Amino acid sequence: MKQKHFFVRVLSFLLLLSVLTAAFVGCAGESGTTDGTTTPDKQTPETPSSTAVTLAEDGKAYYKIVYPLSASQSTMALVERVRTALEDATGATVIANHDSKPEETHELRIGNVKRMDALAVYKNFGDLGDNGYAIEQAGNHIYLYANGENALEAAVEHFLSGVLAIDLVKKTATLSEGVKLRYTDHKNGNAEEISFDETYLSFLLNKGSLSETGIRVSFTGTDTGWRIQSRTRTESEFEDIGASQRLSLSLGEAPVLTTEPIEVTEENGQTVATAPDGSRAVLSTTPFSLTFYTPGGQVASSFSELTSTTDSSTVVGDLMAGAAVFGTGERFDAV
Repeated sequence: MKQKHFFVRVLSFLLLLSVLTAAFVGCAGESGTTDGTTTPDKQTPETPSSTAVTLAEDGKAYYKIVYPLSASQSTMALVERVRTALEDATGATVIANHDSKPEETHELRIGNVKRMDALAVYKNFGDLGDNGYAIEQAGNHIYLYANGENALEAAVEHFLSGVLAIDLVKKTATLSEGVKLRYTDHKNGNAEEISFDETYLSFLLNKGSLSETGIRVSFTGTDTGWRIQSRTRTESEFEDIGASQRLSLSLGEAPVLTTEPIEVTEENGQTVATAPDGSRAVLSTTPFSLTFYTPGGQVASSFSELTSTTDSSTVVGDLMAGAAVFGTGERFDAV
């Protein structure tokens, strides 16, 4: 059957294996140049007019952009993109220099600049994963750093579209003080510490890393399907009221909180949970994948990627035509 690729970002959701008609799928130099060759030696940023973290406002720039001396063309393009966005929004001239220049009092540091080792989390940079990135404001400086250029592009995109607040009327570019966002990317990590009882199958992904995520799978009934729950490394328990349940409550419906017995077995190196109706959840550990089968043996959905941030988990996979995912994710492909 034709499969539908989907993206869902939820803390808990229900996968329905029956055929449904609706699906919720949660889902620089002087004058602003960036060659670093003609910037005046002395150009101290002014002090922002408010207590907010203001990068620029009404023709005044408070921050300089700093990038690695050995920055690639793609990194320089990202620097130029940020600089242009700030200038277009505020009318200020934003200076961008490489990190061999003397340190300024307020810097927007993009990429692996020399000053990164002053940031405590940088010592655990590898925990971000192969394509992870972080956006942080610490002291007087703002950091956008990543593992790899593709991830740095994602960091810049996130910064411009989700972190930086632009007010075209007041001509300001600000962000929240103390912002700390980390996108950890361990898409094909291993599943460890597998445990189960008569109603739950649980395991850990990316144990010991910033993206450590606990996963719990249960069967809620033939009409309501399988439930997947997640918790971060800082949480000790799974919440009974998850995304799908909150969605039910918002619609004035009773949330599904029931579980039915499952039988867990080991088959060909995989952990298999079988529900009373014959549907199954099959867990592969190295690398991780979680596949759900209908009672007739068809693949209803298959998750091969899971990533985490500090406050959410994201799974990516294929959904069989007629199946559905219910939750309160960020994207809805159909209602």
